Amino acid sequence: ILFGLILFFYDNLPLPNSKYRPMILLFFGFFCLLYPLSTLVFRIIIDFSFLALNQDYTDEIVSFTLGIPLTNFLSLLGYEVWSSGDKIYYIDTTINRSAAVTIATGCSGIDSVIIFSSAFLSYIIVEYKSLNFVSSMLLLLGIICSYLANLLRMSIVILSGHYWGAEALQWTHQNVGWIIFTFWLFIFWKIIDYFLFFEDESLKSKNNI
Repeated sequence: ILFGLILFFYDNLPLPNSKYRPMILLFFGFFCLLYPLSTLVFRIIIDFSFLALNQDYTDEIVSFTLGIPLTNFLSLLGYEVWSSGDKIYYIDTTINRSAAVTIATGCSGIDSVIIFSSAFLSYIIVEYKSLNFVSSMLLLLGIICSYLANLLRMSIVILSGHYWGAEALQWTHQNVGWIIFTFWLFIFWKIIDYFLFFEDESLKSKNNI
């Protein structure tokens, strides 16, 4: 709906810089393309792999992309954590009992990867007019970092529940995620501009020669 409204009011969008218009248009265009495409890809993977079970396939997406990696990471750090489908179990030390948290598909890291990819592609196309080897490698690195940032976020969420209980887990879940995502995105965007600026200057120098 928002993408359609942007198309309809494209020429009248109240933006301080005209280049923001195509960037916003491309961002929502890529998002509307990548979001259903990711669902289709996971559906195909689950139907034609060892992940195919009798449960809802969204549980398997969460388990494959977040549950298993998260429990392996926290277990490596020495914590007693295990998962089943879309649930992650941990020890709540405030009550000395095991507790469970249900993880939605949006928490699996897929959404953050899609948002990052859409923002990156729209920025590169508008600002640098091309997607070359360097920018492709930066895109791949950014996708990996988006996933790892989400894994770090969920680790902090689970550990807050482990040490301080369910209320702390809920608070951390609502407030920490966007801080981590914003922080790493800001740093990564600086890295993008650093590499692509010098590559752009290098190409200009070669063309002048």
